[in-house]
Amino acid sequence: MDKQQILAYAELSNRIGKMCKEKGLVACFHPHANTAIYGEEEIDLFLANTDSELVGICLGTAHTNLAGMDCVRAFEKYIDRLVYVHFKYVDPDEEVHPEWPIPFLPFGLWHR
Repeated sequence: MDKQQILAYAELSNRIGKMCKEKGLVACFHPHANTAIYGEEEIDLFLANTDSELVGICLGTAHTNLAGMDCVRAFEKYIDRLVYVHFKYVDPDEEVHPEWPIPFLPFGLWHR
């Protein structure tokens, strides 16, 4: 996505977040591997243009790692917006599960 598309998505997310809040729900954005808002710059632009009272963030350890970010630093950076977390490993051996587009492993299944 280019900047204008991210800003449009942020505006839509604010509207969705407002509707959720009115119903007692929390809207949560999840930066996912290989999607439009995935890297740190896109996340920063999106969060800067969404209302923190309406839109939170769900970080995933594997997705954060795949985006080239340091997980601990990302969690520290986004802690004020963090409302949900996905904990997963990324298997460094892509040959283990070649049928998977992203080699995720749930915590506890690390086999090396």
